[in-house]
Amino acid sequence: MPHSYHYGKKEAVEFIVKHTTKESKILDVGPGVGTYSELLKPYDYHIDGLEIYDGYVTAYELDKKYKNIFIGNIVDWDISSYDFVILGDVLEHLSIDDSHNVLDRCKNVLVAVPYLCPQGGVDFYYGEHHLINPYEKHHQADLTPMIVMERYPQLGLVWSNHLYGYYSNIKWSGYY
Repeated sequence: MPHSYHYGKKEAVEFIVKHTTKESKILDVGPGVGTYSELLKPYDYHIDGLEIYDGYVTAYELDKKYKNIFIGNIVDWDISSYDFVILGDVLEHLSIDDSHNVLDRCKNVLVAVPYLCPQGGVDFYYGEHHLINPYEKHHQADLTPMIVMERYPQLGLVWSNHLYGYYSNIKWSGYY
């Protein structure tokens, strides 16, 4: 779904603010409804969004929430110009190999993942928009804190509860 758990959002914003500046070039991958754009709006960030499903761009008016909104797949998208990448509820939609490929190309990344969350594609209505998104399928529905740490040793824990976790490749004075 284009929404994510509300858990840890305050901690995620604190982490982003601590590790970026207003001049940082930030990419929000898979923005869905534009959650991180809304959360970071009070800090005056100019964030680009990369969404694989164009139906969300139209339905949720992402062009009004992001400096630039692009339609594309993070697996083959050039992210080299971005200082910070937000992968909010994205990793579970990718294969393990594709996830490693993406993470290896991120300078600084914040990853949010739901734990033990199987999901197929989605088919629902949002207002007058009929949204059929096959990209919502979870290819890594087996994620738990232990599996994330084993599968992605380049990531460290930022925040977690029993349903959801945030991880980063940035070592910091918090948890990681």
